[in-house]
Amino acid sequence: MHPIKATVKGMVPDPVRHSLKERMIDRSLVRSMFSTRSELDGFRSEFDELLGILEEQHRRFREEFTGTTARGHPMSFGNLAWEPAARIYALIRKRRPDRCVETGVCNGVSTSVILLALERNRNGRLWSIDYPEYSDAPVGDFSDTKRGAIVPAGRQPGWLVPDNLRGRWELSLGKSQEELAAACSPGRDRFLHARQRALLREHVHGDFVSF
Repeated sequence: MHPIKATVKGMVPDPVRHSLKERMIDRSLVRSMFSTRSELDGFRSEFDELLGILEEQHRRFREEFTGTTARGHPMSFGNLAWEPAARIYALIRKRRPDRCVETGVCNGVSTSVILLALERNRNGRLWSIDYPEYSDAPVGDFSDTKRGAIVPAGRQPGWLVPDNLRGRWELSLGKSQEELAAACSPGRDRFLHARQRALLREHVHGDFVSF
């Protein structure tokens, strides 16, 4: 890191840096995807109805799961923070895709966000792919990028998705490398939520928006 940047970073408290970063991301989104900042904020306010449910489930998860996975990572609810989740919701509300593809479900945070946006749009379906790691699972061939994101033993991936949103959802269990090409076949590749860019280059072709 450049010495000046390192000095500035050391002078600015972490919460302040985080707030500045979030504002920069929002400004970039408004310039590229939304008509005004108020449009983005309007969609974000709709997300609040789901946020309360997710936060309560997150609290219960933290109370029950405090150890580490077999791979040595602290057990976690998932890797999607609330700010990016709200942006995914707003983008889907704005773009109004007919079909969405998601890689990585775990407990269903991003899945719930996408499905709520589709339901509010009264349009679209979601195809999700997940290769779940359970809380009682031995060491497996999981990507280290997922860290400690686990599904409680005895639950199914996406277990927290509200019942009233499941009508627009299809879930496939397996590795993304094996399932993604079929999920993004012609007619489905309109919006893709994926964490691993290498998967997109190797397995996905067509006209879609990735996030």
